[in-house]
Formats: sequence, structure tokens, C-alpha cells
Amino acid sequence: MSFKYSISHSAIISLLSVSLAACGGGSSGGSSSGGAISPPPPPVADTAAPTLSFNPNTASVASGASLAVSLNASDDVAITVGPTVSCTNGGSYLVGTFSNGTFTAPTVSTDTISVCSATAQ
Repeated sequence: MSFKYSISHSAIISLLSVSLAACGGGSSGGSSSGGAISPPPPPVADTAAPTLSFNPNTASVASGASLAVSLNASDDVAITVGPTVSCTNGGSYLVGTFSNGTFTAPTVSTDTISVCSATAQ
């Protein structure tokens, strides 16, 4: 009996708001120039969602068996949370090192489809 699974992906992005306050100051060294130093502008907000992909993205797995699956996640700024993976119908995905994980099929008596979704921020 084979266990069939399909892996899909999605991404969640959170926008970071940064606020800077000017420090009191003035000149140092006794000079009386009176010029205040402005803080640098805040960083550009990360508005692009991370890109997530599984390899292989579909496969057939025997009931109760495991399969090595690579999860790739990238972002133009940084991935600060995740990736995390959840699977339907009793399938499970264990993230090993960042890119190498293992999908484990549940023990079933009929063909079943499990969909795994990855999320990163």
C-alpha cells in the first residue's frame, strides 16, 4: 500500500517598524558650533515574502516510511522566524539542519494524501 503526499508552500511576512529618537547632544570638545547630529534613516522595510520550496515537491511514500526532503528558504533581507512545517492527515516533517528534513508518512490502510506547508518570516 502506498502513501501519497503532496508538498506545497506558503509564506508569511511581518513588517518591522523602527523608530529612532535623536539623542541630546551638541558639539563635543567645547566648541560652540551648535549643530545637532541627525540619526541615520531607518532601514528599508522588508516587504517581499520569503521564497520557500521543497525538493522533491511530490512523491509516493509507503505507509509509515520516511523520505529525505530538502526545504529551501531565502529572503532578500533575512529569515528571522522559521521555517516551520505542518502536514495534514497525520504526515509529519522534521526539520533537521536548515535545509535537510525528513517527511514521515502515517501508518494508513488506504491511499492517503498529506499536504505539508512551510512558513517563514
